[in-house]
Amino acid sequence: MFQKPPKAATSSGSNYIRISRDALIIDATMIGSSLQEENHLKVLRLLAVNPHMNQRSLANALGVSLGKANYCLNALLDKGFIKMESFRKSSNKLAYAYLLTPVGIAEKAGLTVRFLERKVTEYERLTREIEVLKSEMSQIQGDANL
Repeated sequence: MFQKPPKAATSSGSNYIRISRDALIIDATMIGSSLQEENHLKVLRLLAVNPHMNQRSLANALGVSLGKANYCLNALLDKGFIKMESFRKSSNKLAYAYLLTPVGIAEKAGLTVRFLERKVTEYERLTREIEVLKSEMSQIQGDANL
């Protein structure tokens, strides 16, 4: 997917610009787990506000398929982060409430902290990348004026 960039030339008058390899390396396992954590956090946040939300509404709010929402809910149920309660007095026998358990509330807090740390790191990386790009543009415009 990503190719290693060629070694940059450093002689003056060169059209090559040195780019840090660290900026181009992405750990796919970290992306997968962080996306899963992000989805779980979104579900926990939505259910904390509206425990009566049905799976279709949850899927729409998340922008995912009904099957993915169901899979995510089952994963959270299996981990003990949420519990499902049915309403026996309800005329709709399929009406459930998804309630956060004490473990789920603690996990939501931990997910929130990790999410914020990732986003701050991402913001700092993007800020550095923008500065590099601005520098490259200045160099290119300076070379064009010669």
